[in-house]
Amino acid sequence: MNLKIAVFSITLFSIAVHAIFVYEDKNASVEPRHNPVFINQHSAVGIPTPMEEATQNFTQNATQIPTQKRMYSFANKTQEAEYSVALLFSHLRSFIMQDKFDDLKFAISVEISRKLFLDTQKAIATLNPEHEKTILADKFAFCRHIFRVMEQACTTLRPYRFSQRTDLKLLDSVVDLNVRLLAMYNEYGLLDHNDPDSIRKLVHYWQNLDFWAADFQDLVNVPDGIRYLFKDQKAQAQDTMDDLWSQVKDQGKWRILGRSRKMRHP
Repeated sequence: MNLKIAVFSITLFSIAVHAIFVYEDKNASVEPRHNPVFINQHSAVGIPTPMEEATQNFTQNATQIPTQKRMYSFANKTQEAEYSVALLFSHLRSFIMQDKFDDLKFAISVEISRKLFLDTQKAIATLNPEHEKTILADKFAFCRHIFRVMEQACTTLRPYRFSQRTDLKLLDSVVDLNVRLLAMYNEYGLLDHNDPDSIRKLVHYWQNLDFWAADFQDLVNVPDGIRYLFKDQKAQAQDTMDDLWSQVKDQGKWRILGRSRKMRHP
């Protein structure tokens, strides 16, 4: 009799333990103990790396951008559209640092950028006065150009930036320059004359491009694809600087350099 009671007790205990484990496993499948996005896979204690932490912080901040408009009460649709365009332009300019294009932050916030574009396009479409609509549409088109140049740098050409090959490093330099040149424009797509350092920057960029082109020309055994990309990016940079330089001359700043007006560029 006592043996039967003991066996029965052990059986009940086994069932109870099994039920506990099943309950824990079920809960674990519904709500994991840790968010895998923020766990350092190389650490046993789950401490995020600096890169993961920076990515997390930027992503959290970037997601707040489209909601900033909720803080304002707009008098009319024109004012709302103007604010949307200004916010979009400022957002894109934030990826262009003084000495480089921050492609990491841009890549992280691509979807945020697309949401801003969609919101801005809708805001402009609701305007009735054609004059105001045309001005904002031109600003919007320039923002779209900035985004496309940045996107091209990230998705098509930027994979070469970590290479130690000289031809790829030179290509990356020209790609980066094409993005940074856009920081010299204002929201209207014109030279930003509020920057007193614009002439010095432009001359510096011309000199750098000439040096890079000469170094690239001296290289041997460069793949045809890389040579084509470099030529294309160089031509794009030259066109942009020609446009900027023509606006410098139009403002009468050409004399500052003490150069002949017959020169195409410094």
